[in-house]
Amino acid sequence: MQRRLISRMQRLPTTVWLGAGAAVLFVLYFGFVELMEAREAARIAAERQEDPARYLDEVRTRHGLDAYIEALADVRDFDTWRDQAPTFLVGAWALVDA
Repeated sequence: MQRRLISRMQRLPTTVWLGAGAAVLFVLYFGFVELMEAREAARIAAERQEDPARYLDEVRTRHGLDAYIEALADVRDFDTWRDQAPTFLVGAWALVDA
């Protein structure tokens, strides 16, 4: 029984073996790419928490100014509403009684 199976496997054309090998390499390659992307995403998330300035610099150099401004708004939490004016505006824009 086992000898018949081995003899059938040896009779397969070379193109079938090459196709099967290419399919296996294809699956392994994309698995490796997914693993590397997950590691890079984890590294970027950790860098965003530990060193926001370096994270913003990396976003600016890799993705341009538009992505930098979006990342800056996200890091500094500019998307949430605050009832009080920012501290840098309080002195310059304070209303003065005339």
